[in-house]
Amino acid sequence: MKCGSCGFEWIEKPGQVLEICPICQNRFSVTEKAPAEITAAGTIKEIIKKYGISILDEKARFIGLFGDYAPKLSHEKRILQIAVYDNIANYFVRCSVSDREKNLAKAQKNLLEIFNEAASREILEMFAGAFDWDITLPETDCPAPPIPEYIPVPEPVYDNIRTIMINDAVEGQGTYTGETDHSGSPHGQGTAIYYSGSVYEGEWEYGQYNGKGIMTYSTGNVYNGEWELGDQSGHGRMDYKNGDVYEGEWKYGVQDGKGKMTYINGFTYEGEWKYAARNGYGVLTYPNGIVYEGGFENGSYHGKGKMTFPDGTFCEGIWKCGKLIPDKL
Repeated sequence: MKCGSCGFEWIEKPGQVLEICPICQNRFSVTEKAPAEITAAGTIKEIIKKYGISILDEKARFIGLFGDYAPKLSHEKRILQIAVYDNIANYFVRCSVSDREKNLAKAQKNLLEIFNEAASREILEMFAGAFDWDITLPETDCPAPPIPEYIPVPEPVYDNIRTIMINDAVEGQGTYTGETDHSGSPHGQGTAIYYSGSVYEGEWEYGQYNGKGIMTYSTGNVYNGEWELGDQSGHGRMDYKNGDVYEGEWKYGVQDGKGKMTYINGFTYEGEWKYAARNGYGVLTYPNGIVYEGGFENGSYHGKGKMTFPDGTFCEGIWKCGKLIPDKL
C-alpha cells in the first residue's frame, strides 16, 4: 500500500486493517471485506426506501441502520461511515435534482482526498447502485502504486507527557496534555481542556477518544464510560445537569441497547433503547407506584403490555402510540 499524502509505502500483513496512515495520519484504506451475499448498495437502497432520502442527513442513525440491516458488512460500514461524516453523501443527493455527472465528479474528487482509488470507487458504486443509476463511473488518472518491498509498519511511539493544541469538531479548540504517537497526535492516556469549558480525561487513539474516559461537558452533563472513534459507544453512565441519570449501552453517541434511566421527577425506565428513545421491551415505573411492563416504540407504549396499579388492579392488552386499544382488552 502507498499513502497518497506522504508517499509512505508498505505491504499489509494478513488480516491487518488500516484506516489511517501511520506516518501522516491521512485516512485512506480499509481491508477485511465481508461476504458478498448482501450488497451495500441494496442495503442503502432499503434504508432510503423505508426512511426517505433525509435519513442521509442523520449520520449516526443512518450508519446505525446500515449496521442493523447488514451486520456482516463491517468493511463497507466503516468506509461508509467515514464518507458520510465527511459529507460525501450530499453530492449523491444533489445528483437526483441537478447535473449528475458534475456532482459525481465532485464526489469522486473529495473521496480521493480521504480514501485510495479502490475504496473511492467502492463508495461511488454503493450509491450508484442504491439509486439505480445506469451510469459508467469515471476513471481516475491515479495509477495503482507498485508493490514495494516489505517495510514494517512502525509501532506507535509514546512520548513523555507533553502539551499540544488540539481542535475538536464539536468542542472546538483546546489544549491536550498526555501521551502522543510519533506524529504528535493524542494517543494513549491524556486530558483535553477545551476553551468551551468541556474537559475529557481518558484514553485516546490517533487523535480521537477511544477506550475508557470521562467527559465533563460545559453544559454540566458528565459521561463516564467507553468510547469508540470519538463517540460514546459501549457501556457508560451519563449524569445530566438536571439530575437525570442514564447507565447502560451506547452506540454512535446515543443510548442504544439495554439501559436504565432514573429521572429526577421520580420516574424510572429499565429496558431496551434505540436511537436515544425507549424502543423494545422495558419497565416504566411512575412516582405514584404505577408500573407499565411491555413494548415501547419511540418512547410510547406500543405492542403487548401490562399496566399495574398500586392497589393491585391492572389492565393488559395491546397498546398503540401510548394508548390501550379498546377492542384488544
